[in-house]
Amino acid sequence: MLAHLQHLFGAISLLTILPVPLSGRLQAGDGARRLVLFPLAGGIIGSILLGIDVAAGYVFSLPVRSAAVVAALACVTGGLHLDGLADTFDGICSRKDRETVLLIMRDSRIGAMGATALVLVLLLKFVLLQELGDHVRAEAILFMAVAGRQAMVAAIALYGYARKGEGLGRMYAEEGGVSQFGGSLLLTACLLVIWTLMRPGGTIMGVAAVFASILGALFAGCSLSRAVAVRIGGMTGDVYGAVNEVAEVAFLLFFAAIT
Repeated sequence: MLAHLQHLFGAISLLTILPVPLSGRLQAGDGARRLVLFPLAGGIIGSILLGIDVAAGYVFSLPVRSAAVVAALACVTGGLHLDGLADTFDGICSRKDRETVLLIMRDSRIGAMGATALVLVLLLKFVLLQELGDHVRAEAILFMAVAGRQAMVAAIALYGYARKGEGLGRMYAEEGGVSQFGGSLLLTACLLVIWTLMRPGGTIMGVAAVFASILGALFAGCSLSRAVAVRIGGMTGDVYGAVNEVAEVAFLLFFAAIT
């Protein structure tokens, strides 16, 4: 049990800036075990966002609540995934050769395409959250974060790593596979069932809407992953972040359309 908790802490530490107790150095197999727990880490992130939304609802209107959720998500993750989104789009939209694209993605400066991607993603999250009424808002906020991390697992499991040399991203890419993706998807399904049983008024239709939206988010994330893999021969840490951001937007888009 303690080992599983340590792996969960490791996943949270990787995906957020939340202070969690960690012990020891990474060992072989730790990356694979943490990958399976990415959706649970997403659920914890989503729970924090949901708490902020509920608290803000006692004082502020829907637009302010939506802005608070978007801002809190960026803060909890330390802007890591947003940075990856900007770097990825700067690189893949540059029309340069593979090596130049990788250099652009490593550059800390932001270009026009990266800035455009950032603005569009943040704007879409804000607008789509406003589209959702209180009867489905909790599900949207909670499982948006789950869907984003689930899409990251898919990208890690299905595609190799593009950069040479050692690195944290390479370790996850080498240890991740179909079994980790399957395990994480099962965990996502369990989280959805548990949430539905705990939530008053939860219905089969509500479960179906969330699960269909998660599948839509996975499709969007995998589509981006494939496009990047074709372009540069694999994934990077920046691409994982971009996949998360695109999947979160896709989840909200599908969920708003269904509900």
